[in-house]
Amino acid sequence: MSSNKLNLAQLPVEQIANFKKQLQEETERLSVSMETLLALIEKFNNCIDSIREVSSPTLLEDSNQEMLIPVTNSLYITGKKNTLKKNNDKFILDIGTGYYIEKNGKEAIDYYERKINNLKMNYTKISDIIKERSNTIKVLDEELARKLGKQPQASQLANKDGLLLK
Repeated sequence: MSSNKLNLAQLPVEQIANFKKQLQEETERLSVSMETLLALIEKFNNCIDSIREVSSPTLLEDSNQEMLIPVTNSLYITGKKNTLKKNNDKFILDIGTGYYIEKNGKEAIDYYERKINNLKMNYTKISDIIKERSNTIKVLDEELARKLGKQPQASQLANKDGLLLK
């Protein structure tokens, strides 16, 4: 990434305030994206836990016992453990846009772990961008404070428009 330097001293107060507002809005959108990534990580971790639970040998001890099988986080169907005994190492994974793949337990766990690692890398990147934007916002705040200290009329204008945050 190339770094574009901007001389804030040459910019009017209104332009600095608008730039700050844009950065704050971008930071908010990125924060929402981070929350979405965390929710996906949790979802994929739950998938891994479910695969391990269904694949465990202790689950199959009493094979005629009925159990609830999760279809989604809030939807279950009844089934018997003897059904799992026959197919306990075959899983259908939703890979998006209406496509599904069949994997064994180990492959399914590997798939979800790769997805989680990718999401964690994206989370870190977004976190770094948010830190960078926050630092830029601090610099803009300092410049606004400096300029408004010199120009009281600009302070009244900026406060009237609601451009300054305290």
